[in-house]
Amino acid sequence: MKKTVALIFILCMIVQLAMAQKRLVSGVIRDKSTNETLPGVSVLEKGSKNGVTTNMDGKYELSVTPGATLVISYIGMKPAEVKVGNTSLVSG
Repeated sequence: MKKTVALIFILCMIVQLAMAQKRLVSGVIRDKSTNETLPGVSVLEKGSKNGVTTNMDGKYELSVTPGATLVISYIGMKPAEVKVGNTSLVSG
């Protein structure tokens, strides 16, 4: 019984450490010339398959590894890369 409790405790600690390595970033993507929000923009963590698309208000939330770079792309526009750094708000 003690071994089972100890094993469960260790597994919980491993899960906590794994979750602590991600950070939630969010933002709003806007057209640079018109300042209108852009729905359907792809926001992808560079070098991974982790990504989302912006909602109808141009907003997104994405859980990324610290120091990640976001690749933001939209049909007909040149993709942009934005380094996350220490912030949790990344808008473009």
